[in-house]
Amino acid sequence: MVEIKELLPEQKQDLMDFLREWCPDHPELSKGDIFDWIIADNFVALNDGKIVGYLSHLHQNVIRGGETFKVGWGTSIVINMSDNDIRKQAGRGLLTKAEENLPYFGVGIIPTIVEPYKRRGHFVRDDGSMMYARFLQPKRALQFLGMNKALAIPLKIINLVFRMHTPPRPMENISTITSFDKAHDPIWEKYLKEHEMYGERTAEYLNHKLKQPDRDYSCRISKSRVTGEVDGYIIWRFAKHGAKDLSVFKICDLVGSETAKRNLLLTANLYLKESGRKPDSIIAMSSKKDRHIYRYAGMYLAKPYLYMTPPRYDSKMHITFFDSDLDNLW
Repeated sequence: MVEIKELLPEQKQDLMDFLREWCPDHPELSKGDIFDWIIADNFVALNDGKIVGYLSHLHQNVIRGGETFKVGWGTSIVINMSDNDIRKQAGRGLLTKAEENLPYFGVGIIPTIVEPYKRRGHFVRDDGSMMYARFLQPKRALQFLGMNKALAIPLKIINLVFRMHTPPRPMENISTITSFDKAHDPIWEKYLKEHEMYGERTAEYLNHKLKQPDRDYSCRISKSRVTGEVDGYIIWRFAKHGAKDLSVFKICDLVGSETAKRNLLLTANLYLKESGRKPDSIIAMSSKKDRHIYRYAGMYLAKPYLYMTPPRYDSKMHITFFDSDLDNLW
C-alpha cells in the first residue's frame, strides 16, 4: 500500500538518489541546491518505506481581478515506473494530496495527460500564453525537438526575412540592475493588470528568483524617454540542457509598457550579438497579446503553451519562465 507523506529532512538523500534514477533528463534536480532554494511543499509516495514518487508543490501568489491568492504549482512530478499498480497509486495519491493542499495549478501540460487532468475536474487551456522562439542553429534545434532536420533549410531562409532587430547602440534610458527595488512594485502591477490572471511580481519575489543556484541572470530596467519614470524590466540568461546537447538564450521575464518591452527585447538582441556566443535558439514565454512584440524582435515561431487550473480560477493567464518552475530545470 502506497502512503503519501510530507518529505522529512532525513529523507532528502534518499530523494536525491530516487531523482537521479527516475529523472535522468534533469540531473540538476538531484543536486539538492535547487531543492533547498525553492519555496514549496514537498510530498513523497512511500511503498514499504521506500520512495516511489515525488511531487513538489511550489508556492506563488497569483492575482486575478484585484484578488491575490496563493497557489501551488504542481512541479517535478517523478514516479517509479517499474510497477504499474504502484505507479498508479503513487501518481493519484500525490495529485490528491497536492489538490487538498492549495489550489492546484500546472503548466507545460503534455497532451497525454490532458484528459486525466480534466477527469479530475481541472480546466486545461491554451489561449493564455505562448512559447516564442527563433532557431539560430535550426538543424540542432529541430533535432532536439525530434522534428525533421530537412526543415532547417527553409527556416534559415525565413530567418533572413524576419530579422533580429537591434538598436545601433545601447539605449541611454535602459540600465543594468542586480536587484529589484520594492518601490517599483506598483509599477509592475500597473502593467501586469492588463491580463486576466498573472503571477505576482514584487521585489521580494524577483530577488528570490535571481538567487536561484547555478544561474547567471542579466537584468535591465527601462525609463520612459517622455516622463523619465521607470516603465519596464527584462531578465535573461544563457542556458544549456543538463543532459542533452542544446543551448539557448532565454528571455526569462519581461514586464512593462509596450514601448519598454519592445526596446528591452531589442537590447537583449544587442547583448546576444555583442556577446559573441552562438546558442542554438532564443526562447521566451509570454501572453498572446505580446506576439507582435516578439515577432518584431525576431522570435517569429510561436506555439500555445498548455496550463491548467481548478474550475474556480479558470481564466486566461499570463505566464513567463519566472512562473512555476519553468526556469528551474535548465
